[in-house]
Amino acid sequence: MLIYTYQRAGHYRQAFSEIESALAVKPDDAGLKNARALFGALSQYPEQSVVERRFSRIRYSMKGGNLFIPAEVNRKSGNYIFDTGANFSLISEGEAKRLGLTIHESSGHEVGDSAGVNIDTRIAVADQLRVGNVRLRHVAFFVVGDDQQPFIDLPSGERGLLGLPVILAFQTLRWEQKGTFEIGFPPGARKGPKSNICFEGANLIVEGEFRQSKINVFLDTGAIRTRALPLFAREFADFVNESGRKDTTRVTGVGGSVEVDAITLTELALRINGFSLVLRPAQVLLKETTSDSRWWHIWIGLDLLNQARVVTIDFKSMTLALE
Repeated sequence: MLIYTYQRAGHYRQAFSEIESALAVKPDDAGLKNARALFGALSQYPEQSVVERRFSRIRYSMKGGNLFIPAEVNRKSGNYIFDTGANFSLISEGEAKRLGLTIHESSGHEVGDSAGVNIDTRIAVADQLRVGNVRLRHVAFFVVGDDQQPFIDLPSGERGLLGLPVILAFQTLRWEQKGTFEIGFPPGARKGPKSNICFEGANLIVEGEFRQSKINVFLDTGAIRTRALPLFAREFADFVNESGRKDTTRVTGVGGSVEVDAITLTELALRINGFSLVLRPAQVLLKETTSDSRWWHIWIGLDLLNQARVVTIDFKSMTLALE
C-alpha cells in the first residue's frame, strides 16, 4: 500500500488520504482505524522535506549496545540512537523541552513497540534537523516519558532516536568499526551486491540464508540483541529441537517488557549476501511479540551486524553490504 511509502518519507497527508480510501472498503478494520487516528494527527503539521543533502563523515559512539550519531535539532546539539527498526523518530519529554519543541497532545491512536506493548504518545515537530551535511525541515517526533526505555538510563542530550523517515533522507549510509559514519555518498560508490533489501509494509527486510534456505531478516539497528523468531523455529524445527534447550527470555520495548518462552542454541550461523555471521549463544523466541514478526525468521540487531568491519546501506540500489 502507498500508505507505507508516504509514512517512510514523512508525507503524512498523503498517507491519511490513502487510509481514508482503504477504510471506505474495510470500514471495520481496527488497524486502519488506529492508523487513521495516527496519521490524522500527523497530517495537521507541515510535511518533512529535504533541504540539503551532501556527503558527510561524522563520528558515532556506542553506548549500552546502541549506536549514537550526532544531530542538531533547531540548532541545539544532541546524540541520538540510529534506529532502522523505528517507523517514526522518538524523543523523551525532557529532551523535547530542552530543544525548545512544542509538545502537542494527541489521542485516539496507539503505537506498538518491539515487546508488543501499545503506548500512547504525543507529537513534537522540529523545524530543522541536521545530521552532518543533510538538513531536513519539519521532522516529526513521537514524545514519550523520560522514565521509558530506552531513555530512562540516558543523560540529557541523548534521549532521542532517529527512525526511518530521517534515515531514508540520507539515501546512502555506512559505518565502520573505527568509529566513522558516512551519509549522502553517491549510490554505488563501492562495488556492492545485488539488491537484497526491501520494505514489507513499514519494515526493512533483508534476504538472508540459513544453510541452503532463504530467510527473511528484519533489519533493526535499534536492537542490541539478535534473536531468531517463531517462524525460524517452525521451519527449522529439527535443527532447533536437536541442538537447543528450553529457556525463557525478556523482550523489552519502549512501553515495557514481556517474558517469552524460548530455546537457547549454542550457536546459529547465517549469511547475508555471502558474508558469514555467527550468533553465540542464540535465542529462538517461541511466541511473536509483534504481529509483523510472524513473517520474519531473524530479528537482527547491532550485536550481529557489528561483526562486519563495514556496514553499508544504499536505499537507491536497495542493498545491504557487509565487509
